[in-house]
Formats: sequence, C-alpha cells, structure tokens
Amino acid sequence: MKAPRAWWWDFILHASTFGLYTMFWLVGRLREVRRLGQHDVKPWLWFFVPLFLLAQLIALPRLTRYLRELERANGVPGWGASRYLWIAGVILVSAFFNVQERIATPLWTFVFAMLVWGTLFTILEARFNTLKRTLITRRLAMLVAVISGGNG
Repeated sequence: MKAPRAWWWDFILHASTFGLYTMFWLVGRLREVRRLGQHDVKPWLWFFVPLFLLAQLIALPRLTRYLRELERANGVPGWGASRYLWIAGVILVSAFFNVQERIATPLWTFVFAMLVWGTLFTILEARFNTLKRTLITRRLAMLVAVISGGNG
C-alpha cells in the first residue's frame, strides 16, 4: 500500500500533467483496491479510463462503490451522496476536454478545467488517504498490543 502523500503534491501532479499522472494514479489505486478488498479488478484497464468518456460512465461509479465498501468495512465515514457530485464533475470536465478539442475555446478555460480536474482527483485521493491512515493506525495498534502482550 502506497503511503499517503501531501494533498498539494497530488494536486500539482493531477493538474499539471494533462491527465497523464491520473492514468497511472488510477492503476495504483485499483491495485490497492484489489489488495485491500479482494475485488476482481484489472488495474491496467483503468489506465484508459481518463481517455474515454464512455468508460468513465461505468468505471467511476464502480470506483466510488469499491472505495465506499472498503470504508464501511474499516469503519471509515463515507462521503455519502457527494460521490455523485464528484462523478458528475469528472465527467463534465472530461466532456469539456472532448469539446474543446473540436471548437476554439480561450486558453483560460482549459487551465481552469485542468485545475478542476486536479481538485477532483485530490478529493478522491484524500478519501483513499483517510482509509490508509485508518488501516495504518489499526496495524500499529495491533503491533503494540502484540509487543505489550509479549512483555507482560
């Protein structure tokens, strides 16, 4: 499991790499989902999700469902219905990227869309980081209990 990283670093990577980092990031997160939740996923397929709007319509709800299941199983408060706003935001930004390739748009709209993209995936990364911190804390508590029990 990848250690949690500072939110601002993930934001910079998502927003400044034109979606390239996001493709690799999704593969990494789905590897973690497969490992933690025993979900039958093929992480390498998620590399293509940011590229295809239709794939996002299926993949993003699935991703948030996997995360919600992991959060519930580990006692982490979920994000409720706001996950639908996150999905809608990613799909709308992706749709904008598809449209702006075909029609002339001011540069500032592209920059704004990249910042929104970075923000949306930073929000999702924060959800994963909360789950990871909870799991790390539990493992440390179990380790301390084992060590303490061995000395008593």
